[in-house]
This record gives sequence, structure tokens and C-alpha cells, in this order.
Amino acid sequence: MQTITIVETHDLRKVYGEVVALDDVTLTVPSGAVAFLGPNGAGKTTFIKLILGIAKPTKGSFSLLGVPQEQIGDIVKSKIGYMPEIPSTVSNVTGVQFVRHMALLSGLPYEVAMQRTHEVLDYVSLEEERYRETKNYSTGMRQRLLLAQALVHDPAVIICDEPTSGLDPAGREDILALLKDLVSTYGKSLFFSTHILRDVEQTCDHLILLNHGKVVYEGAISEIKKRKRKGYLIRFTNETKAVDYLTTHGIHYRITHEGIIVDGNIDVRELYRRISKIGAGILAFQPYEISMDDLFIEMIK
Repeated sequence: MQTITIVETHDLRKVYGEVVALDDVTLTVPSGAVAFLGPNGAGKTTFIKLILGIAKPTKGSFSLLGVPQEQIGDIVKSKIGYMPEIPSTVSNVTGVQFVRHMALLSGLPYEVAMQRTHEVLDYVSLEEERYRETKNYSTGMRQRLLLAQALVHDPAVIICDEPTSGLDPAGREDILALLKDLVSTYGKSLFFSTHILRDVEQTCDHLILLNHGKVVYEGAISEIKKRKRKGYLIRFTNETKAVDYLTTHGIHYRITHEGIIVDGNIDVRELYRRISKIGAGILAFQPYEISMDDLFIEMIK
């Protein structure tokens, strides 16, 4: 796959009233499978709207496929396929009519548009359903339809905003399998916005982590996986006193509904001896693997 820069931003900022949606974001989105991860409200959708020209930045600059924002035209946009977060379609048309309409808007001649429409509907496995009106589609069918319209003009880059939102486990796996195939088989670049870490692990090799409009991490997912480590899940007789002790002594911990997770580089017997002196004995403990979910929570705290 040719190495290109999909998006590059410098001090990109977006403010809605008193709300700072993006806070001077400077980053580079490389080619390949890139995840844009963050909790709801982190600024992911705002970022996508800015680079697609749906909204204008308050300040800062960006380039799309190497073209500065003020020079981005239809030729550049024709290389981008966009699958929006909200599964909205025109309700009184069939799936075929909807995708064909999007193909025509992208500039394809009518015959080519019809051919491509059926090809991408075959690809996303919308068989006879393509002839039904979209208002009768399930959420899963509507998501596959939106992916089809993003692919119909054969773009080099696919931008997906929460593509598995609202899907059941089977529907989620179907969409993720298609996204992985687009990268591995067809050489597409994928910019995948989500708040679901497991989806990221299944589809992407590069991660941009956003929280409160700021970039928290940018780099290879493999580097984060190296941070996975052993720990302990401990239940204390007095959690408040235990937390005070852990904080004072610089011991990394995280509170869960099952107990407190602490790093595995501690001596549990020594911890028990010391913490018992302040009235916060250990009720139970067990080995614990610090997971990607735990690391994600650590990074956005």
C-alpha cells in the first residue's frame, strides 16, 4: 500500500459557544487502518466534520490527502468515502435508488453508477433487501447501506463515524469484517471513529486517542499493548483508608465495582502488613491482567 498522509492538522480548534469541541489539535493521520478513539463527546465527530468541510474551524489549518484546506475541491473529495454516524437515509426510496443517487452525485455516468451500485450492494450483502424502501430497513441493514454508498465511487480512503453504533453482536462483526477486508484485500485506507476499544483492536493498527478535544495518544496500537502488565484485584476492609494509603505512597490503582486494581510490582504481603496498621486490611486478592480497557481508562483520566 502506498504510504500517504490522509489528514494533517495544525492547531485545529472548534468552539461552539462556550464549548471547546476541539482544542488546538495537531496530528497526522497516516494511510492504512487508523482508529480515532475516544469517549462520547471527545470531539471525534467534530473533527471529521471539519476535514470534510461540513463545518468550519474556529482557527487552525489542515490538509486532506496533501492538499491545503483552501484548495480542497471535488477531485480530492472524490477520493474520500464517508459513512456518517447517524444512520439516516431518504425514507421513500429503495436501497438501489439511494446508492445510485449517491453515485450520480459523485459524478459517475448513469450506466457506471448503476453497475457500481449493484456491485457495492452485493459486497455488503444487501440482496433482495436492496429493492425495499429504506424506511423499512433494520439498523444493521441501514448501516450496510451507508457503507455501500461510501464505497460506490471507489474512493481511496473510507471515513467511518461510529459504524457499529446500535448494532447487535452479529451485525457488529459483519461490519468489522467488511472494514478489515477493504483494507487487506482492496488496499483502502480506513479512518475509523469509535468509542469501542474492541472494534479498534479488531480492525486497526494505528491509534489516535482523543479526550475533551485534546489528543491523548497518537501512535501504533502495538506500542500500547506493550503496556499491558500484571496486577492484583484487591478488596480492602476500608476502601477509603486504602485509597489514601495508595495515593500517598504513589502506588498506581484504579477503583472498580469488584475492588481496587493495583499494579503487580508491589509486594502484597508488605502491603498487607502496612495497610493493616491503618485499619484497612485485605479481605481478598487475586492476580489480575491489566487489559487494553484498563489502559484506555488510565489514558483518558
